Amino acid sequence: MTQTWDDLLFAHWPVPAERIRQFVPPPLEVDTFDGMAWIGVIPFEMNEIRLRFLPVIPYTVPFPEINVRTYVIAGGKPAVFFLTLDASNPVAIRAATWTYHLPYYSAGMTIKRTAAGIDFQSERKGRAQRFDAIYRPVSEPFTARPGSIEHWLTERYRFCCVCRRTQRIYGGDIYHEPWRLQVAQAVIRENTMADLYGAEMSKAPVHLHYAQGVKAWIWRCRRMFG
Repeated sequence: MTQTWDDLLFAHWPVPAERIRQFVPPPLEVDTFDGMAWIGVIPFEMNEIRLRFLPVIPYTVPFPEINVRTYVIAGGKPAVFFLTLDASNPVAIRAATWTYHLPYYSAGMTIKRTAAGIDFQSERKGRAQRFDAIYRPVSEPFTARPGSIEHWLTERYRFCCVCRRTQRIYGGDIYHEPWRLQVAQAVIRENTMADLYGAEMSKAPVHLHYAQGVKAWIWRCRRMFG
């Protein structure tokens, strides 16, 4: 499968590893940078979902999405561990939940491009999780240097999650060109997306980056570790 991810904000907060450990089942290992685990809140717009050699899947794009993630070692490789994903497209949610076992939730969402930046709003249906922000890039694009925190947070080519239905760990590999990041500014008007996981969402993110977008190739999701 291929997807295009556009107008991304990478907002990251440090969190003690012992606090996030309860949400990351063994044998996955919580990955740390300078002794701290990290939680990311990543809003963006999803585009051009295609199965191999086929046109864009009808009724799926474009739509806003936001994911909450932390970072793990899975099968010896650095990986993204999805805690939750919110999207506004019911067809895409149903397909991703059954095909990739991802923990998606339905949300009312908008994304608007304005002169001031990308205005993104999300409210999970029937839940307390909300995100309301406007963000924009404020630097020239750059490729993260290996060994840097930017590289550690963003250059990961494996994902995994716990299937809500079966409580088993699933994962898969992805590929895209290295991120062309830009330092970002954001006015976060409300953010309760990761309160449950111990990140202090009331504080400004420690790291803020923007990416215009990438095309990603996503391989088959499989059950991991038995």
